Amino acid sequence: MLRNGRHLTVCVFGIVILSLAGLSSCSSDVAGPKLCSQNEDCEEGHTCHLGVCRLGCSGDSDCAGNEICVSGACLVPCSSDTACPDGEICLSGYCQPEPQQTDGGDGEDGGGDVCVDQDNDGYGTGCILGDDCNDLNNTVHPGAEELCDDNLDNNCDGNINENCACEPGSVQLCSSVGDPMSLAPPMRCTPGTQACVNGTWSPTCENEVGPVEETCNGIDDDCDGDVDEGVMDPLGGCNSTIPPEDCVTTTRICPAPANLATRGPSTPSAWASARAARGIA
Repeated sequence: MLRNGRHLTVCVFGIVILSLAGLSSCSSDVAGPKLCSQNEDCEEGHTCHLGVCRLGCSGDSDCAGNEICVSGACLVPCSSDTACPDGEICLSGYCQPEPQQTDGGDGEDGGGDVCVDQDNDGYGTGCILGDDCNDLNNTVHPGAEELCDDNLDNNCDGNINENCACEPGSVQLCSSVGDPMSLAPPMRCTPGTQACVNGTWSPTCENEVGPVEETCNGIDDDCDGDVDEGVMDPLGGCNSTIPPEDCVTTTRICPAPANLATRGPSTPSAWASARAARGIA
């Protein structure tokens, strides 16, 4: 039986008797979610969406009853992970592939960092190939082919649609740290502009505010998504007032009291001399 482009297998009551003989009572031609990196990896009528082949669509009527058409792919809307099938979690209101976690080390002993690759393009947090500037789109990663007219920085070089045809005189946002639309406070970085020159987008991003070395100031100076990482004081802040320590250690020289003559030596070397004079090691 065919429904919305998907095959459903109907098992007739009574055929289950076959299972008593060790035979399968029914079969299905429905496979689990097929992973992909491009549309060509999927069967006809399907599209590669976030690393998984989905039924292609132009409207909700093309999808199954529990799905809606989103950006040309049939997706299951959700409010929690329990609404999603196995291997998928609820992300941004839709069931999406669960982040792929693999060994990020040398691959020989299972050690090393865990590679989290949400869109199955080989790039992600802790992955050997490196970080991904957009881990929800497998057409976006360092070294990817720049696709024209998708308004995305496919190769993560901070420019959108560079060397693509454009209308002379037009401008668009750009950033050297990735998708210019992802920049927001408390990041220091702000987008620049990219101009259309002689019919193609210029590779130069003008007037952007780029990343600098991280300092402790409550701002994400290096624009990596973390604020003041590695530069906070021992109290977890910036220039916190640290209370004075008690004078209890042998490496600290304490202020001399008024009755110093009755209290003994006031420096470590003086104490060592006094102890030696008394035969104390």
